[in-house]
Amino acid sequence: MIEIENLSYSYPASGDLALSKVDLEIQDGEYVLLAGRSGSGKTSLLRCLNGLIPHFYGGSFRGRVAVGGWDTREHSVRELSELTGMVFQDPENQFVTTSVEREISFGQENLGRESEEVLRRTRELAVRFSLENLLPRIPQEISGGEKQRTIIASVLGMGSGIMALDEPTSQLDLGSAGRILRLLEEFNREGMTVVLGEHRLNRVVPFASRGIMLDRGRVIFDGKPRDLIRSFPWLVRIREPVGGAVSGPIGGTALKVRDLSFKYAGGDWVLRHLHVELKKSEVLGVFGTNGSGKSTLARAIAGLLDGVLGSVSIGGREVGKMTESEKGGKVGIVFQDPNKHLFHDTVHEEVEFARRQMGLAMDGNVDSLLARLHLTEYGSRNPRDLSGGQKQKVAIASVLSFNPEILILDEPTRGLDLPEKVEIMAMLRRLVCEGCISIMILTHDLDIIRTFGDRAAVLKDGAIEFQGDPEQAARIMLGGD
Repeated sequence: MIEIENLSYSYPASGDLALSKVDLEIQDGEYVLLAGRSGSGKTSLLRCLNGLIPHFYGGSFRGRVAVGGWDTREHSVRELSELTGMVFQDPENQFVTTSVEREISFGQENLGRESEEVLRRTRELAVRFSLENLLPRIPQEISGGEKQRTIIASVLGMGSGIMALDEPTSQLDLGSAGRILRLLEEFNREGMTVVLGEHRLNRVVPFASRGIMLDRGRVIFDGKPRDLIRSFPWLVRIREPVGGAVSGPIGGTALKVRDLSFKYAGGDWVLRHLHVELKKSEVLGVFGTNGSGKSTLARAIAGLLDGVLGSVSIGGREVGKMTESEKGGKVGIVFQDPNKHLFHDTVHEEVEFARRQMGLAMDGNVDSLLARLHLTEYGSRNPRDLSGGQKQKVAIASVLSFNPEILILDEPTRGLDLPEKVEIMAMLRRLVCEGCISIMILTHDLDIIRTFGDRAAVLKDGAIEFQGDPEQAARIMLGGD
């Protein structure tokens, strides 16, 4: 059982309460869906379940949290990890070994299990999570979704009675997310307690037995999951059409990719004779399942990979023949993991850094961007202390700050609640309509491209198999005609 009594918590150097007077009991064997907007306290509450708060994060902690009868203030994170397994929002930050197989076996070995048992359990989990062909691969060579499946498998392998998961499906395509949620349901039926923080509520509602809604650190709903989404429909449905029909004039070719092929050293071809074109003043969505090559395509276009075959041209010029500064002024890339963009001590410094590097004037552009993305109040905060969704907005702002002609976004809606997705996409849509930029979005978020995209492409097995109407592309992804 999890018992939370009058819990209030604030992070170091923060005057705001991340959690405020929370009282909850979670019984053994429950499947709890934690809902709420980015920054509502979901991640903080999950961190309390294995002692990361207060032992690792410090800050001001008042009240009581007990897991399996153990007061989390009186037991170490190491001790509590035997009761609660934790899957973090960013799987990149949870990898500690050099291969998928080693990652799944690592926690089991630390618990002192016999090598034969570890091998058997690792292979069993690899099959259940569709990772058997990836066991020798290193983390840098697998997709974000494959990393997420690896981390979930590694935590499940330890056999904790409680599983706390922070946005576990945020990097997964529809099919992969469904498989993960069904597997969690199986473990739940076997007696494991599941506490899962999630923005994509419709995915989880069929599996959860209870829904809890947080707002500014307080519990404002506790009941049946379907009643939760009926009470807060704006969390699951775009309330009004704001779509791509409101578009600026789509002109000539901004970006042309021809016969692009690439493979990592010792691996199979990730991209295979790929052709795709981005028009000027256009939003192009590129759909693909996990492992289809979306992130590799983004890095290849931005000129971040060696050994790429074929051609990538921007405004008629080959990217490979541009200097680094020329490429920087032409194309900006927002990585799937926002932490790769965060190096400075404040949000304001983070957003203005690239602009300074490009020698651009400090003319109010940074403040304007922060205001557009509703980040002004966080300008003096350390970006690494923000929620996953807020970090994502900072990453986007940092790249937009130097005014690239082409913006490539790799899963930009990861970690964002639906109102935030609409807010960011509407802002990007306005930039496109003003003729400021052309945008390629690599994603498995079908609804966002249906709403905001001009065209969509389907990436499968490293090649583009369709380019055209977003609705038709979405039907292909969903298995239709």
